[in-house]
Amino acid sequence: MKQVVALIVLLAVAGPSGARTWSVEQDGSGDWVTIQEAVDASASGDTILIAAGRYSELHLVPGMVTTMSVAHLLEAKDLTVIGEGPGETIIGPESLNEDCSVFFFDATSALVMSDIQIVNAHSGVWAYGDVELRNCTVDGCLIGVWVDSGDVWVSDCHFLPPVPAPITTNAMAINYSPNLLIERCHIENLEIYISGVTSSTVRDCVFEHPLGNNATDSAYYVSSNGVFERNRTDGRVVCNGGSHVVLRDNEFLAGISDVKLYLSESSTEAEIYDNVFHGGSFSTFWLGSAPSLFGTGNHILNSGSEYSVKLKYYGDYNNNPVVDLRGNYWGTDDPAQIDAWIYDIHDDPDEDTEVLYQPFSDVPLPADKESIGGFKSLYR
Repeated sequence: MKQVVALIVLLAVAGPSGARTWSVEQDGSGDWVTIQEAVDASASGDTILIAAGRYSELHLVPGMVTTMSVAHLLEAKDLTVIGEGPGETIIGPESLNEDCSVFFFDATSALVMSDIQIVNAHSGVWAYGDVELRNCTVDGCLIGVWVDSGDVWVSDCHFLPPVPAPITTNAMAINYSPNLLIERCHIENLEIYISGVTSSTVRDCVFEHPLGNNATDSAYYVSSNGVFERNRTDGRVVCNGGSHVVLRDNEFLAGISDVKLYLSESSTEAEIYDNVFHGGSFSTFWLGSAPSLFGTGNHILNSGSEYSVKLKYYGDYNNNPVVDLRGNYWGTDDPAQIDAWIYDIHDDPDEDTEVLYQPFSDVPLPADKESIGGFKSLYR
């Protein structure tokens, strides 16, 4: 990932010999009036500067029946696109257009994009190559960033859903990427969908699910490997399809989600270290179809729901799953209470797996946690 990022930054700053910088100005004072004209004229390694203004012109993507875009690229060339900042350079239709992808890059290229606000599209950025997105706002899109097969780096961005929000919307949908890094982002009522990703890191992000009518998944892993660290969320993390995810130093706040960590499928594994898990409305952890879970140094708290850990359908598999949660704090010094909060083989012999929890800490573990309000202030 570092090599790819270095390459992208090199393209953005230095560029190959002969690389040009193009300007887009709606008043005609630049090289071009529309973004599409600049994309068509550019060569690999060029930079496109987009002046402040609202860019809503839509073009039918060649070869597509209904898909529109503000700018599309159908040949392989690496580009850097820079605006004057969210709220200044605003790109996308005036209202939600489910047939629109604001930037559609149907070629194996490297796209660097910064200081832009993308609005009101089915897909804000839809790309098949490497993507770097920094200091952008993506507002009102069904899928903010949709990438297939390329490396992805998203930093210091703000993602907001359409209003009213549909049932399922994604801040990002990343598929089959070799490397993914998401950091210092603020994501409201949206999830990150990570599928078939070889190596991923999501860190220092704030996830909020204030609308309540939307899904409360913050990160959803399918057949992927990843690290989820130093994040703050009132939603949940889901791991399935043989994913292996390490969760470290996160704070899962009490909120509207039914659980805080949801694991499924016998080949899925999660490791948890030094997190604070406030309980969901049903359980803190829900483990189905025999995944494995282990880790220490966590606060596994119950928010008045029936369970802190619930196992389900473990007896249907013979993969010898391990649920080892020794060395954590459960919000009590009473082992009988912890037993009551755990649903495993002792409650139903058909579940065939025991949740290991002793020895446990009978006092809160040392932690240096920021409040969600203080953490959110970094993004204002």
